[in-house]
Amino acid sequence: MPSPTRMRELSDSKRDQVVVSLLQCSVDGVPRRGAIKEVTAKFRVDRRTISMVWKKAKAEEARSGQLRADYSGNARGRPMLDLSEKLEKLRITPCDQRSTLRAASSACGVVRATLQRRVKGGQVVAHVSNVKPLLTDENKAARLAWCILHVQPNSLLFNNMYDTIHVDEKIFYLTAVRRRYYLPGEEAPHRQVRSKRFITKVMMLAAVVRPRW
Repeated sequence: MPSPTRMRELSDSKRDQVVVSLLQCSVDGVPRRGAIKEVTAKFRVDRRTISMVWKKAKAEEARSGQLRADYSGNARGRPMLDLSEKLEKLRITPCDQRSTLRAASSACGVVRATLQRRVKGGQVVAHVSNVKPLLTDENKAARLAWCILHVQPNSLLFNNMYDTIHVDEKIFYLTAVRRRYYLPGEEAPHRQVRSKRFITKVMMLAAVVRPRW
């Protein structure tokens, strides 16, 4: 016969019911022989859980005079560290001195693993900053004028760009510093250049138009 299902935790109401059941099986405040076993089968929990609830209820009775065994969920596990002061120190650190997790950990004095958990939890955000073009008022006016130039006066729709050719220089490097290859039992290719900072590159004049088909 399979053993009954065991509940992992008891709510406060269930704990009160356990205390009441043990009181009903008690003589002068002491559970009679076999009472804990009966209550264990009734609530389908481990015997040690019933004993723990009863001991906690008796301890609460001695402290406050109330026979209760309430459960506080906040008392479980290690409490979260208060890093508000250290995170404030990180906030006033220049951005270029906290661009990596190691640098940020050194700047605020928080262990890197702890800081990484805060990033995962959302307390610290890893933001990627992209450089934007610095446009003057004249640049903005020129861009707006170029856009207006391509608006069809009759329909107020943008030009389809079929009669426009964009000409620009394209630069291609002969190789990359780091390349990935998939080799099924082959020998790894050997590549070498005089300097990784000055790889030979080719510049071409390219014309780009909107495809037609």
